Amino acid sequence: MKETLLKLCRWVLLIMGLSATAASCRVEYGTPYIEYDVKGKVVDKETGDIVKGVKVTPGYAYVYKNEDGVETDGFTPFLPEQDVTDGTFKLGSRKFVFEGGYDELHIKLTDPDPSADGHYKDSIYVVPLERKGDGPKKENWNDGIFGADITIEAEKVE
Repeated sequence: MKETLLKLCRWVLLIMGLSATAASCRVEYGTPYIEYDVKGKVVDKETGDIVKGVKVTPGYAYVYKNEDGVETDGFTPFLPEQDVTDGTFKLGSRKFVFEGGYDELHIKLTDPDPSADGHYKDSIYVVPLERKGDGPKKENWNDGIFGADITIEAEKVE
């Protein structure tokens, strides 16, 4: 009798476990992200002339304290830097939501060759992003498509 009761309990537990597994929601692994599309141009802050020969990099700017307790600026790029050869640029990719949120993108401007078109300061610009649409319906982690059309005003080094 004891063995029969044990077998019955095992079968009941097996059926309950299988039904709970079949009825539960799907487990997903990943990180929410957005798709962004930023178009822009780089101009001299004083003259308004197009600036060529600089580089732009999308990323995440932050401040941290180093070992001595001094606050230091940091920057983590999402993509490799892009040359601005004709004064315009286009950045588009995916951005994980934990890297700065939905509403902004940080762009770092660097001038690798100061002798080419004037010497411009390395700077980080905060670009506000606007929602342009929803992501694909099959992509559960896509939180939407965002974008901006911007003008970066580069400052010369004195």
